[in-house]
Amino acid sequence: QHLDVVGQLRAASASNAALTRELNSVQAELQSVKASMQSLHAESNDLRGGKQQAEGERERLVASLTKARSELAQADIDAKERMRELGEAAADRGQIEVLLQQHAEELERSRKMCRRLEEERTLQTRQLQSLQALACPECRLRSQEMMAVKDFFETDSAALQQRVA
Repeated sequence: QHLDVVGQLRAASASNAALTRELNSVQAELQSVKASMQSLHAESNDLRGGKQQAEGERERLVASLTKARSELAQADIDAKERMRELGEAAADRGQIEVLLQQHAEELERSRKMCRRLEEERTLQTRQLQSLQALACPECRLRSQEMMAVKDFFETDSAALQQRVA
């Protein structure tokens, strides 16, 4: 019986040694798994930080894109407004050119009329002088008096026009 017990003890010892080796192996494997798990946790944390940075950058880019689109839309609105104003200015310019042409034609007619009236006045003055030369001395005296009165009123009229201007 002792031999049986010693055999059982040896078998238990061998089993214990095998279990100890297996335990050591499993503990080493557990340590390896724990180290791997810590490494994976650190990597996961790094990836979370990178993800948060990427999301922040994405939000910043989305905000920048939204702002750029808004500015582009405003620039488009401004460009359309300037084009409308340019069209209005072109229409106004056309009307102004028509008015300018009309005024130029009217000015030319007025100048022609003024030249004609000056020529007529010159002619009438010559005719008056011719008639005065043919008139009798008494008529010439009256004519000189009439010219003096006329000159007086013309001078008075000219002075009045200068004051008004």
